[in-house]
Amino acid sequence: MAEKTQYLTILSSAYIVGSFLFILFFQGGSLNGLFRYILCTPFFYIVAIVLLNKLQTITTTQRKNLLKTGGIFSALFLIWIGVYNQRLINMVEFAFIFFIAVLLFFIYYSKLSQRAVYILAGLLIFLGLVYQTYLFNSFLTNSWIVT
Repeated sequence: MAEKTQYLTILSSAYIVGSFLFILFFQGGSLNGLFRYILCTPFFYIVAIVLLNKLQTITTTQRKNLLKTGGIFSALFLIWIGVYNQRLINMVEFAFIFFIAVLLFFIYYSKLSQRAVYILAGLLIFLGLVYQTYLFNSFLTNSWIVT
């Protein structure tokens, strides 16, 4: 049974990495196809379930190292988007950046002071409302809604 799980995990990880690289290099850096090609496949759920099971068994030090590594890669990815595209961030990329910001807020929530929590929560709520207003306006005017 362990061999099947390991095989599926490796196959799923290879598919996800390959699809992600294809989207970045051959679609002009636009993340518009990310959800269609990665998140809507069974491969994503296999990797997610395996990672969630492994997260329960790791130590606090390993978890901190994982968060630091993820933060570094996210920052490098955001810098790469800015350098590669040489333009302002569009709404699809803003949604991805906003998602990362909300995740980081919830991860570090217990380590922040009460004042920082109020400021960051207010900022995230404001940005979320602006983004939802933009999407609702696009819906009402029957224009293209980015997904």
